[in-house]
Amino acid sequence: MGPGCQGANGRAKLVSVMDANPFIFDIARLGKDPLTLTQTGAAPVRLGAEMMVIAEGTPVEVTATIYPLGEGVQADITATGTAVATCVRCLREHQIAADVQATGIFALSPRFISQSDSFGGSGTGGPGTGGPGTGGSGAGGSGAGGSSGDEDDDVPLIENDLMDVTQLLIDEAGTQFPFNPTCLTLTGTDCSDDADVPAPDGISGEQTDPRWDALKNWGND
Repeated sequence: MGPGCQGANGRAKLVSVMDANPFIFDIARLGKDPLTLTQTGAAPVRLGAEMMVIAEGTPVEVTATIYPLGEGVQADITATGTAVATCVRCLREHQIAADVQATGIFALSPRFISQSDSFGGSGTGGPGTGGPGTGGSGAGGSGAGGSSGDEDDDVPLIENDLMDVTQLLIDEAGTQFPFNPTCLTLTGTDCSDDADVPAPDGISGEQTDPRWDALKNWGND
C-alpha cells in the first residue's frame, strides 16, 4: 500500500472519530478568509473544576472561528452545555447553562512550530484574542511563540486537516469555572431556609469567640 493510500485511510479513521467528537474540527475548507464551524454532540471528556463541571457525555455545542496564519491557524472556541454546580455551603446541586471560551494557536506544519520556537518566546506581534495580529494573549497566555520556552507552550500540530481542541477546553474550563460556587453566585438567591448550612465559626452576631479572649493580651506581659 502506497503512502497516499495510508494517508487516505488514516484521514478516514480520524473523520470517523470526528463524527462522534464535537471537539475535533475538519478545517479542510479553510482558505484565506476566517472560517466559522459549529458542531454538536456529547462531550468526550469532563470539563470543569471540582465543584462545577460539564460532565462527560453531556450534550454540547462547540463553535470555532479559525483564522489563517500562513502555516498555522488561530482558533477562537466557545463550548456551551449544561453544567452541574454544587454549592459549597449547603451542597445543593444546580444545573446551569455554562460556556467555556478559549483561544489557541495550532500549526499546520512542523515549520510553523520551528519558527515559533525561534522567536524565543517573546510573542510580540503574534496573534491574540479577538483575531490574529493583535498581540493579545490566547489560551496558555501567549500568541504564537508563547511567553516562555516551557513545554506547556508547545503549539499543537494539525494533522489530516483535523484540529483537536480538547486539551484547550479542558485547560480553560479548569480556570474559568468557579472553585467555590454558592447558591447566591449560581442562581442569585441565597441558600434556602431548609438547607443544612453550618453556622460560621468565630464571630456570630455580637458573640465573640472565647479563643480570641485568650489571645487578647498575648505579648503584653
